[in-house]
Amino acid sequence: MDEQINGVRLHFTDTGTYTAAHAFPNVPTFVFLHYFGGSSLSWQPLIDRLSPRYRCIALDMRGFGDSEAPATGYAVADYADDVAALIEHFHLTDFTLVGHSMGGKVAMAYAARQLAGLRELILIAPSPLSPE
Repeated sequence: MDEQINGVRLHFTDTGTYTAAHAFPNVPTFVFLHYFGGSSLSWQPLIDRLSPRYRCIALDMRGFGDSEAPATGYAVADYADDVAALIEHFHLTDFTLVGHSMGGKVAMAYAARQLAGLRELILIAPSPLSPE
């Protein structure tokens, strides 16, 4: 799916038992953020295992996969803004954010904002928050 989110056309997948268009906004959801150079497809084997029991949303972050690549907006804070807008778009109130490498850095930046609804943070070999 593609949606205009935070002023950018972002591509994402929304799969699993509870994907009936906001019918179950309080169901636990996994939100997946990929590594640098990756896309939402990198999560597919895990989503295949989780989707029979959970809702799974995997984002192609701006400039990657099938998402738009605008001329600007590639700071960690910009990516965290996109994640915040995606979560708001879906009205998520109970979710786990999963980030791998660069996605982990973005997930940490989002978590530092201490916004409501974030239940758990899972980091897989995250990049450090400091500049690389």
